[in-house]
This record gives sequence, C-alpha cells and structure tokens, in this order.
Amino acid sequence: MSAFETVGLQEEFVHVVGYEAAARWTGRGLTKEGSVFALRALMFLRLVLMDTL
Repeated sequence: MSAFETVGLQEEFVHVVGYEAAARWTGRGLTKEGSVFALRALMFLRLVLMDTL
C-alpha cells in the first residue's frame, strides 16, 4: 500500500572531484488525497576504497 499516486526524482546538479561528489535533486509527486508535494535535497558522497587483505 502506497501513500502516493506518483513519485519522481530529478537531479538538478552533480559535481564530481576525484573521489568526492555533490548532488542536488528534487522529488515531486501526488498523494492519494490529491495533494502535490515537492522536496529538495543535497547529497555529499565520498568513495572509500577498502583493502580486503
């Protein structure tokens, strides 16, 4: 059971430098009650390589 009729994510900006990245994205959708919603978020990521000896 879902509370949403539709949900979507769209990236607005992605910047990568070496093993680090920043991304800004927007989520939009429609609830089962007919309300429209939107949210924005920032993500900061770092790739960590681990030696498995």
